[in-house]
Amino acid sequence: MKTKEDLAVENAISYEKLIIMKLSKTLAIDTNGLRVLDKDGHPINNNGGELNPIKREYLVRAQKFVKLLKKAKRNNRDITSYGLKHDAENYLNSIAKEKYKDTYVSNGALICAMILAGFDYQCFNNIALFQWKPTNKDNVDYYTSINVTFNVYRRQLREIRKLYKIN
Repeated sequence: MKTKEDLAVENAISYEKLIIMKLSKTLAIDTNGLRVLDKDGHPINNNGGELNPIKREYLVRAQKFVKLLKKAKRNNRDITSYGLKHDAENYLNSIAKEKYKDTYVSNGALICAMILAGFDYQCFNNIALFQWKPTNKDNVDYYTSINVTFNVYRRQLREIRKLYKIN
């Protein structure tokens, strides 16, 4: 039986050093984050547009940070992919400034790295300014956020931030 990681790798569309991960017929991950697709495969959330592939180097950087994290039993609604993306960039800055002159990690690269590492994700819909509600992965639409939440321990993340002096 195939693992989540195997399926995710099989569904990743790779163009040499660029990646778009397709999660289902209606969900994909590009450099911006989670994208909801219409029946023709075009994004409808985050003002539509086209799918923007993730640079492989961004994914590799995100994976370095994700290796520090352990899976929690439940999804933590307070920790979004966008916040973790910033934690990853700050972590890379703190470990080796000369080695990683560019420490940028895209939101989509962080989401891909988390899914490839076996973390569960939760979609959510924007219902008002700074207000959102979780939604089922099968019930996504125009209002679905490009950010997701994961099953990450808040305490562990605080310890990592303190250890690597991440604000």
